[in-house]
Amino acid sequence: MSANYDDAILIDGLVIARFSRAVFEDIIRRDGDFHRAHYNLGVVNASEGKVQAARQSFRTAARLAPRDASIRYNLAILNRRDDGDVREELRAYREVLSLDPKLTEAHLALGMLLADPGTPRNLRDSVEAARHLERFLALAPSSDEEGRTQANEWLAWLRANG
Repeated sequence: MSANYDDAILIDGLVIARFSRAVFEDIIRRDGDFHRAHYNLGVVNASEGKVQAARQSFRTAARLAPRDASIRYNLAILNRRDDGDVREELRAYREVLSLDPKLTEAHLALGMLLADPGTPRNLRDSVEAARHLERFLALAPSSDEEGRTQANEWLAWLRANG
């Protein structure tokens, strides 16, 4: 294995911008069943706005690692960008949380979606929204100031608007 292969494994979705897509494509050529390489390639594609390529990479990663919640979470985000199907997005976030109940980003996303006035009325649920936003606050690191601000603002909005 090359040093790049080891580095790619260590970064695992973190600061991957310094690695080119070629690194992950090379890993996939050598080991097509290495789901994290497909996942990381999906992150690179998504960051470059290549939604279809990102979706394909995440789907391959999900096929190889069906219980990996972070892969499912990224697929949910891509689906929202692409087709805006709120019912499917809600289902996807709930599936993610069934795989990993501590995935903070999914709690925040689900809470905001359930509270959002732009969500169809029959799909909104202020009680469930508040529960997910509070769970996010309980689990998220204190360094996630942006997420904490969003959660607190949505909770305040829910208290004021029911």
